[in-house]
Amino acid sequence: MSPALAKEIRRKAVHAVGVLTPIVFEIFGKQLLISGVLVCLCFSSFFEFSRLKRGKPVFYSELLRSYEEDRLAGYVFFLMGILVCVALFESDVAMAAVLMLAAGDGVSGVIKALTMRKLATFSMFIVSAAVGCIYVPPFVSTLGALGATVAGSLPLRSKYLDDNLMIPLSSAILMQLGLSQTGC
Repeated sequence: MSPALAKEIRRKAVHAVGVLTPIVFEIFGKQLLISGVLVCLCFSSFFEFSRLKRGKPVFYSELLRSYEEDRLAGYVFFLMGILVCVALFESDVAMAAVLMLAAGDGVSGVIKALTMRKLATFSMFIVSAAVGCIYVPPFVSTLGALGATVAGSLPLRSKYLDDNLMIPLSSAILMQLGLSQTGC
């Protein structure tokens, strides 16, 4: 296994944790999930602002991408994406969007590390559409998968935007619109 692939698999382990979001939601409810994500976001923001202010390596430095050296790391945006989706959208839409981020982006990131960019984009769409069907009708899930795939394909490298935020937001918006148009 190449070092780049091994690093990407370790990075995407964070995405695997996102798969637990629907389980936590089902067991503990929306309010406790939001509270838990907020606590995680506070801790991660503290670590990130400390890292950026001091400019010193932290225990997870080896997982950072080069463009994250001087901006918030992707896992902070990942938590923001979960928080915003759970807080703003219907539960089924939010859970489908979180799974699209966790599973779809996770799988496509590993495939992309294998230098199969077109296959990575296709896998993002297929995995997202499949996991979305757990919570929403197939047509609606397909809309969400389209939003997730487009958001995941955009070259977002600013301090304030990241695909880990845009994937769940884009997919949730399209799924919510799809549900309202189909009357589901």
